[in-house]
Amino acid sequence: MIQFIDENEEGETWPQKAWEEVLLKFLSKSLDAIDDEHWTSLAGQSMTSQWPLYDGEERLPYKNFSYKCLGIILRKSTNKEFVESYLATLFTTVQHCNQLEREGAGVCVGYCASSHLDLTLQKLLDFTKLNINKKDSSYLNLFKSDRSLTEVANMKGTVSLCFGYIALFAPTDLITSRIETIIVKTLTPLFKGLKIPAIKVDLVSAVDLIAQSVAPDRLASSESRSKYVFSAREDLLWKLMAYLREAGNKPSKLKSAIFEAAASLIKLEPPMRDEDIASLLTQCITHVIASPPDDATELLQANCSEKLVEL
Repeated sequence: MIQFIDENEEGETWPQKAWEEVLLKFLSKSLDAIDDEHWTSLAGQSMTSQWPLYDGEERLPYKNFSYKCLGIILRKSTNKEFVESYLATLFTTVQHCNQLEREGAGVCVGYCASSHLDLTLQKLLDFTKLNINKKDSSYLNLFKSDRSLTEVANMKGTVSLCFGYIALFAPTDLITSRIETIIVKTLTPLFKGLKIPAIKVDLVSAVDLIAQSVAPDRLASSESRSKYVFSAREDLLWKLMAYLREAGNKPSKLKSAIFEAAASLIKLEPPMRDEDIASLLTQCITHVIASPPDDATELLQANCSEKLVEL
C-alpha cells in the first residue's frame, strides 16, 4: 500500500480504481492473517452498519466500495448462516435505481460466489423469482404505474450484473456446469420489454462477463474445459444485435457495451464461420456510421470476408 501511494501521489490524477483493488487485496489478506470466523462476522456487521452513512449522491462511490468489501468478507466466511443473512441484507439495501449501487452489489455477489457458488446462486434465484419473475408474469401488470415497472427494470439490472460477476469469479471447474442451465437460462428472459438504456447496458455487460468466464484461455487451466462449447452464443448475439438496431446511429454507452460483448462471444468455442463474423461486423459497422446503400453494404461484407480469410 505504501509503495502504491509513493508511486502515484504525485501523478496528475489519482488511480482510484487501482487503489480500491489494492485495498480489497489488503482486506482479503488481513482476514487470512487473522483467520477467525467470529472476527470476520464482526467485520461484516461493522461494514453493513455504515451503509446509512453513505446515503446521498456524492457518497455513492463509498457505498459501492463498501459493497465490494462485504463481498470479500463473505468470500472468507465459512459460516453459511452468516453468508445467507448478509446476502439478504444486501438485496434489501441496494438502491436498484443507481448504477453505482447495482455494480457494487454485482461485484459483492460475485466475490461471495467464488467460495459459496450454489448458495449464492440460490439466493439470487430466490430474489429474482420473488421480485422480477412473479411481478413480470402477473396480470396486474396491466394496472401498474410506470414507477412500478421502472423499479422492476432496475432490479433486472442488479440481477443481471450479479449473474455476470458470479460467472466471472466462480471457480472455473464449477461454473461450466451452471453457466447455461442456471445463469443464462435465468438471464435471457430479462431482456424482454426493457426500455431503459442504462439497464440494457447492465444486461449487455453481464453477457460480456459471462463470455469472459468461459473464454478458452481462461478454461485452459481447468480440467479438460478448453473445448467447452457455449451453445447460447447464437441466441445472445441475436439479442445484442436487436438492442443495437434499437440504439440508432448516435454514440452511446449501450452500443459500446454491445461491441465489447459481441467481441467476447466471438472468441468462444466453436469457432464461428467467416461469413457469420462478416455479417456481424457489417451490422456493427453500419450502426457506428450512417447505413450505406445496399451495394456498399455488399462490398463491405465482401471486404470483411476477405480479411477474415487472410487471418
